[in-house]
Formats: sequence, structure tokens, C-alpha cells
Amino acid sequence: MKRLSVPTLLRAFVLPVLAALVVPAGCATGGGVGGGGTVPAAARAEAVARATGADAATSERWHRGELLFSSRCQRCHALPTPASIAPERWPIEVQEMARKSGLDGDQVAQVTEYLVAAARATGGSH
Repeated sequence: MKRLSVPTLLRAFVLPVLAALVVPAGCATGGGVGGGGTVPAAARAEAVARATGADAATSERWHRGELLFSSRCQRCHALPTPASIAPERWPIEVQEMARKSGLDGDQVAQVTEYLVAAARATGGSH
């Protein structure tokens, strides 16, 4: 049997275990909002833009917001569906998570605008 060197053992076993323990420590617990791993088809930015008659610039901004929502928020918790939270509540939710997700001001605005529009278009009213 081949012996593994200490640096190889660290890279192969110890560092991944430590990373798995440290990364979630900086993440939110999700605040009790249920969700899944993908945005439902009706809540996709493109579908929301079609349903609301949004112009191309707004549609593109919502698309960037959706991508940020899917990539940043999912790092720490399951994605809530846009309709699971009332449209007027989304700005508060996004602001609470912004620091933990590493979003800058414009990114916060993009995510918020997308989620508010998607919640309205898909019947978010909880």
C-alpha cells in the first residue's frame, strides 16, 4: 500500500473537511422560508417580463437579478420561490441577506426588483 505524504493528506482530506465546516458558518439559516433549488418556470425573469410587458432593459435587469438570486442565495440555503413571500416583504428579506451573500448595492437592487416583480407576476401574497 502506498503511503501518502502529509501535504497530500492535508489537500485530499483535511482541507475539504475544514472548508465544509467553515463555509456554512458565514451563511444564513434561511429564516424558515421554504423553497427548492431552482426558480419555477413561471417566475423566471423572461416569463415575468413577458407577463408584465416589461421593456428590454428591465427584462435584462431582472435576468441579472434572477442569476444573482440563484447563485448567491443558494450557496447557504434552499431558494424560496418568489411567490412564497409577499412582494412588499422582499426588499426587507433581500436587505437582511445582502451582507451575508456579498451583494453590492446595485446587485441588491437587481435581486430585489426581480423578486418583487416575480412575486407579483406569480401571485405572491403570503
